[in-house]
Amino acid sequence: MFCNYCGKQNDDGVRFCTSCGKELQPDIPSSTVQQQPYTQQQPAQKQYAQQPAQYTTQQPVQQQYAQQPAPYTAQYQENSGAPVQIPGNFVPDPNYVPPVAAPVPVRSNPLLGIIGAVLFGLIACVVWVLIGMLGYIAYIGGLLMGFCTVTGYRIFGKKFDVYGIICCIIVILLAVFSCNVIIETISLFMGEGGAEAAQLLGFDGFFDVLFNFFSFASRADMLLGLAGMDQSIMGEFILNTVIGYVLSGVGFLICAIPQFRARNVAG
Repeated sequence: MFCNYCGKQNDDGVRFCTSCGKELQPDIPSSTVQQQPYTQQQPAQKQYAQQPAQYTTQQPVQQQYAQQPAPYTAQYQENSGAPVQIPGNFVPDPNYVPPVAAPVPVRSNPLLGIIGAVLFGLIACVVWVLIGMLGYIAYIGGLLMGFCTVTGYRIFGKKFDVYGIICCIIVILLAVFSCNVIIETISLFMGEGGAEAAQLLGFDGFFDVLFNFFSFASRADMLLGLAGMDQSIMGEFILNTVIGYVLSGVGFLICAIPQFRARNVAG
């Protein structure tokens, strides 16, 4: 009996082929079925070995995902510090709005701010007195006073807050007052007969008049009134001080308002 699959001749009565293992079919009489010409077939294992492989070795899952381009978006690019390679077919979302970083809060240092306001206030005082000694309009020193105190507190204190406003106002009040006292005393001693008038009123030199200015001014105004003169040292001092406060307040507001609004912004 011949195998219908591999053509191997087997003994009669054998149910399975001794070569390919397929079930043997009994012979069919030639009278019922026309016998077809037989062609020898190759074993099944040889046929599969000769056919080209249809499947290739698959890569591990992680390696496949690593080779595929990730669907990056604009948001991923902004939130990541590393550079991102954008695929060629990337289309940005027109409705995407980039997130706005919240301002970093700034801590103030009131103690250092006070030191900065005083130092810059002293610089403004020196400039104010020099302008007065040179014969120019000393009132412009008031604008400089307001600007310097705010700037000094902002630089040293890192933040111009409510403490900065209070500190700068106190520094401006004291500095404008002191500047006008110094300017009035210098003007008196630089004028004709000023030193003699101070000695006549019982004051010994420039610093004695400077530290006792109000006493000197009241005595001098009394003598000027007795002499029939309309000049008043105290009145001139008060007028100059008021103008100095007004101009210092203007300079303070011009510089303080934007600094106070930006108090929570770092930089």
